[in-house]
Amino acid sequence: MAIQIKDREISKVLAVRLWYLRAFGTTVRWTHNGIKFDPVLAPYGVWDKPEDFEAAKRQYFAQYRNEIIELLAQLDW
Repeated sequence: MAIQIKDREISKVLAVRLWYLRAFGTTVRWTHNGIKFDPVLAPYGVWDKPEDFEAAKRQYFAQYRNEIIELLAQLDW
């Protein structure tokens, strides 16, 4: 089964932004509170401090919160 979002334009935007988030140094992990994105700090990732990562998440992903939740729910964990 393909994981997808119904709105094609939102899907394209999220695909690119999530790819960059991962490329910049981000891990996805399962916690007792659910799925969490964690920064990989410098020198292994581009994030100098966790606050930089949180600011980027708010700026680029907050408006897509529901779509990201929908995508993560489709994953077979």
